[in-house]
Amino acid sequence: MGEEVGTSANALIRRLQLEQSDVEVVLGGSIFKGKGRLLVDTVTARVKEVAPGARIVPLKREPVFGTLLLALEAAGMPATPDLLQRLSDTFPAQWSAR
Repeated sequence: MGEEVGTSANALIRRLQLEQSDVEVVLGGSIFKGKGRLLVDTVTARVKEVAPGARIVPLKREPVFGTLLLALEAAGMPATPDLLQRLSDTFPAQWSAR
């Protein structure tokens, strides 16, 4: 699985010509919430072959958080730093990345 995720990330990195950048590769999905490091270490090794400066980072919030922000913006409430902080403070813990 780690090899496949790394290969997919590398395809996008190449397509976007980000090989020489410090691109962030965000790992999202429940599979990355496990306790062991093998999966993440494998993805990291594969990505670093193509983009040595890449940063592999965990997803900070579940995708529904972004959906909420889009809905609030559509309703005329821009995502100000204060709003982001209040949402972060009150967002259900089970929806936060572990």
